[in-house]
Order: sequence, then structure tokens, then C-alpha cells
Amino acid sequence: MLSLKVCVISPVLDSIIESLCYLRRQLLHVIAQIVILKDNYYMSLNICVILPAVIPS
Repeated sequence: MLSLKVCVISPVLDSIIESLCYLRRQLLHVIAQIVILKDNYYMSLNICVILPAVIPS
């Protein structure tokens, strides 16, 4: 009886763990994208603000 339960639960747990890991990967990827976008935004903002000040028009 116990072995039957293990046989049923194990694949379910595996798939849950797998999907959690997948979600975590996706989330980390999204966070990385956001960080990159944020950095690029600040960089372009700095370029827009600093360059005109440095280069006399």
C-alpha cells in the first residue's frame, strides 16, 4: 500500500519541483532583463544629461 502511494506521489512531486524550478529560472531571467533595462535607461539618461554639459554646443 505504501509503495503504491510513493509511486503516485513521486512523479507528481517531480513535476511540481520541475515546474517550480522552471518558474524560478523564468523569474530570474525577467529580473535580469529588468536590471539590464534599468541600467541601460540610467546610462542613456546620464549620456543625455552629461554629454550636452561637457560638449559646448
